[in-house]
Amino acid sequence: MSSRAALTRAEEDARARAARLAEFSCEVLDWSAVLALFRPFARSALGRRALELRVPLPEAEARAAIERLLEWETAGSDLGEPPLGGLCDAPGRLARAAEESRALLGEELVAIAGFLRCSAALREWLGERRAQLPFNGRLGQRLPDLSALRSELEAGLDGAGAPRDEASPVLGRLRAELRVLTRQLESALKELAHRPSARTALSDGHVGQVHQRHGRWVLAIKSTHLGQVPGAVLDRSASGETLYVEPREFADLGNRMVELRADEARESSRLFVQWTRAVLAKRSAIETAAAALADFELGLVGRDMARAYGGRAPLLPGMSGAADELVLRGARHPLLVEQERAGRIPRCVPLDLRLGGSFDQLLITGPNTGGKTLVLKTAGVCVLLASSGLPILADAGSTVPLYRAVAADIGDEQEVEQSLSTFASHVARIAAGLKRAGRDVLLLLDEVGGATDPEEGAALGESLLEHLLERRVPTLATTHLASLVEYAWRHARVENASVEFDFERLAPTYRLLVGTPGASQALDIALRLGLPAALVQRARQRMVRQDDRAAALIRDLGEARLAAERARADADERLSQVVERQRILEHGEAELERRRGELAAELEGELERRLAPSAGALERLANLLDQVSQPQRQALAEPVAALGAAVGAARLSDYRESFLARLAKGSPVWLPRYGRRCPVLQVDRTRRRLRVRLGQRDVDVSFDDVAAFEAL
Repeated sequence: MSSRAALTRAEEDARARAARLAEFSCEVLDWSAVLALFRPFARSALGRRALELRVPLPEAEARAAIERLLEWETAGSDLGEPPLGGLCDAPGRLARAAEESRALLGEELVAIAGFLRCSAALREWLGERRAQLPFNGRLGQRLPDLSALRSELEAGLDGAGAPRDEASPVLGRLRAELRVLTRQLESALKELAHRPSARTALSDGHVGQVHQRHGRWVLAIKSTHLGQVPGAVLDRSASGETLYVEPREFADLGNRMVELRADEARESSRLFVQWTRAVLAKRSAIETAAAALADFELGLVGRDMARAYGGRAPLLPGMSGAADELVLRGARHPLLVEQERAGRIPRCVPLDLRLGGSFDQLLITGPNTGGKTLVLKTAGVCVLLASSGLPILADAGSTVPLYRAVAADIGDEQEVEQSLSTFASHVARIAAGLKRAGRDVLLLLDEVGGATDPEEGAALGESLLEHLLERRVPTLATTHLASLVEYAWRHARVENASVEFDFERLAPTYRLLVGTPGASQALDIALRLGLPAALVQRARQRMVRQDDRAAALIRDLGEARLAAERARADADERLSQVVERQRILEHGEAELERRRGELAAELEGELERRLAPSAGALERLANLLDQVSQPQRQALAEPVAALGAAVGAARLSDYRESFLARLAKGSPVWLPRYGRRCPVLQVDRTRRRLRVRLGQRDVDVSFDDVAAFEAL
């Protein structure tokens, strides 16, 4: 690929990534800062670059990545760590060389050879563990066979990136001649240095020594004795008292050495070009391998980050134990967890939230300082992480749908460059979100109806929410406008929520209470923050009070719904715990079945090995019966036959045939190839084949593929 083509593709990739980031409102949701928390867990430059470029994935890719994460959560400790030694950013090295229009350097080729070794080692490692890691094992199947290229690089380069003598016949011949010539020159110069006529001319401390300057052999001569050793001055000391002279009598040999070194450099350059072309010929395959290796490494990054921060892979709708809606249990924003770990905040309060089941909109009310915006950002980040195949910081049972996009209007910053006011900035972002809103797009609206006249803002906010409700757009919205609370009561598929407020301390607790609205508490907060009490009291007297009975009714209804929501959350929590325990037990059962299959195979091999001598001895004994007398033969025949039958019955291979003879529809069998226990649907003894139910499909297998350990 030419440097221009590589640059064009890089530009296209950058534009596609920017578009994807915009589709999911990643900048608003601090995506770069969240990804930075994963960086310390990366093992290679390839993983760090993949993490830096990570964006929400297409649904199929995101689901596969989450499946791999879930697999790591239940994987046993006996798996060991995968072999990732030598993993590097091979595509990045190729891209830089192409951009600079040059051949790959020796160290770059050595790194690529290490990358190819890592790819081959991981493919083998995953192949050996495909029963325990089937989803991760699929990445191993994506790793192409590049052994020929790896062998070529390893045979031609040493560990430092220099071509070996065996890299080409020409290079071997040149270096052999160079070694001979070097020994000749060094020996001849040393002989000259020991001649009485030259010894007096040698600089103090250099008597009998020879040196190299600019690739040529020289003697260190006193500047006052230059004429005693005729030759070319190639260098001088800092003081000027010592001159480095190539004796005239060795100039021809020195010239020949320079020629040989130039020829060696040209041959080495030719080899680097040759190897570079060989690598570039496999560039597509290398990039395929790099993509699979990056996905694998990011799975390990997610696993390790989840362990360190207390996270897990989210469940996705359709998975066992998953909900069909957005359900967050004990969710925590990664940036706040990092602050808690650093001691900058006392505690990150976990968030419980749901959306998309019995209601499409969740309207969150409460004080301006209560953490309503944090609810939106936490939910949004969880969606981004799940869509990117990364773990969320939440409790078991949390389910995150794979939305097509996230549209967010969060914050009240003004668009200075566009000369937009705060209100106009909100409207512009909402208008952009409406263009792509749909049932599979999560909408996050902060302070809907705010930043303008309260009456007009409430009317506009209610119209906007009704428009979204008609289109069944999943929406999380915050507001402090009381009239929008009443909107939530009037619509069946809208639910109120509030951020809990501690009235004794006049401080938010940051707990989200689904099912009950909250008040802004503006006057109480103003008093707490230092406004004069008389001023606040005057404001209270000016407030227009609603009918006390209606307010009490709304309060009672809110408390009832809150109690129902808490009961539901408790039931859901118990259910998620049961599902989690069932998932762990199912994994343990599968692991036990796999181990039983391995033990059966080991037992079969061990029995065959131990019985082999006995079978041979019995055969020899039977042959000897023909050589004894008739009476002795009659006396020995019966016990020898009985012994042979006993040994034959003990052989597992014979037992295996007995096991297969008893197979019938409904019998359980173990298939080591798939690591699964399956029921038999049909037996074809003529063709020695079985039809079994493997998961959700029927599979034909040979008798030879069936392990007979079930009846052990």
